[in-house]
Parts: sequence; structure tokens; C-alpha cells
Amino acid sequence: MSMKTYSLLIQSADQLSWKPRPGFSPHFCVKVTGCSPELNTKMVSSLKPQWNYESKIYPTATQLSFQLLHQGLFSTKHVCQGTIDIQDFLQKSNTEHVAQLSLSNSENKNMGRLWITLTDDRKSSQSPAPVSTGTPNQPETWRQDIGKKVKQTWQGLHQISKIIASFLPAPFKTPLEIFNTISDVAAEYIENKEALEDALVKLSVQLAEVEGVLLESDKYNIDIAVSSKELAEWVNPK
Repeated sequence: MSMKTYSLLIQSADQLSWKPRPGFSPHFCVKVTGCSPELNTKMVSSLKPQWNYESKIYPTATQLSFQLLHQGLFSTKHVCQGTIDIQDFLQKSNTEHVAQLSLSNSENKNMGRLWITLTDDRKSSQSPAPVSTGTPNQPETWRQDIGKKVKQTWQGLHQISKIIASFLPAPFKTPLEIFNTISDVAAEYIENKEALEDALVKLSVQLAEVEGVLLESDKYNIDIAVSSKELAEWVNPK
């Protein structure tokens, strides 16, 4: 198969019949195989996830496989998948701007729909270029200034909370320990938007799991509540 480039847009999924356990939030991503590079969207916490993920791909087979995955605290679960024949799908995409892909599980049971677009870059490059309006986007300096001040305030609060936490006994410093863990993650990825979003989604998964354990009386462990440092380390997505 010739190494032609294609533009792939993974827009959203809906009508998903798979649900997480009661009290836990869904965290879905899509893995695409049959192309180079293999793709993984970011995690989205919704039963109607919207990714709007775009990428250039080089098909390594005549078909592309789309796997819907759910990320839990300790593992990633394969939920369902769908497969497209590239050439057949391109013909369908020519008549429909966004095409629907049915998803099914290992028992071939319908599990939902995935909305995607696949275009041949060679053909799309022959289309007329969009006409420019000639009106450049003006930088919103006031938003940038506010964002910079908020960032400086948060960084100062982060340092203060670390000092305060060192004087408090457990379990009273647990909220500060967790806040500091979240702040450490944010500080590490603050300059990389995609990495920060992925890290915060993973962190929210851990927070939901921690909350579930602490709220279930039959699984309640007083050692977890007393050891605020261990609880904060458990929340950390690393």
C-alpha cells in the first residue's frame, strides 16, 4: 500500500451502552491501529465523550481499527471497537462530512457509535483554498494578564500551603497534602497543555477512586485517613 497521508478526525462517541460502576466516573479514550503512528486520544470524562482529535496518518494496512478504552485506577479496560475499510470509508466520507462507525464488543453486541472523518490529503489539497477575510485576530492581552496573575497567585499559595502542612498533624493536613499533590502535577506540566490535560484527567480518576474507598464503610481503612502523605501519594497519577 502506498504511503499516502490521510487526515483523521475523531470527533465524538454516543449511545454507549457500557457504564462504569456506581459512584465512579467514565474516562474514555480511543486507540487507533493499522496506521503509523498508532494514535491515542486524551481521556474524556463523559458518557458522550467529545475529543475533536485530529492527526495525520500513514495507513500500514487496508483497514483501521478504533478501540474505545476506559481508564480505571489500576488498569485500562477494552470496552468495544469498530473497524473500517479505508477505501470504502473514503467513498462514504465524500457524501457525508462526518461518518458514523458502529462499535461492538467481543460478543459482537452493539455498544455505541463513533463519529469520525477520514480524508485523502492528496485530493483535499487540490480543492480551492479558503478565501481570507483579511481581518487578523487581535491578541487578547487582558486575558493573558489575568491568566499570568492567577498563575502567580496559585504558585504563591502552593508554597504557603506546603509550609502550613508541615506543622499540622494527620489527618487535618490531608486536604493540604492533596492540594499540594495536584499543584505539583500542574506545575510540572504547566507549559504543555496536552500533557497537563492528560495528567489532570488521570488525577481526577485517582481522586474518584479515593473518594469511593473512603465513603464505603465496609472498605474504610482508618490507616488511609490517618496517613495523609500516603493518601496524597495514592492520588498522584505518576
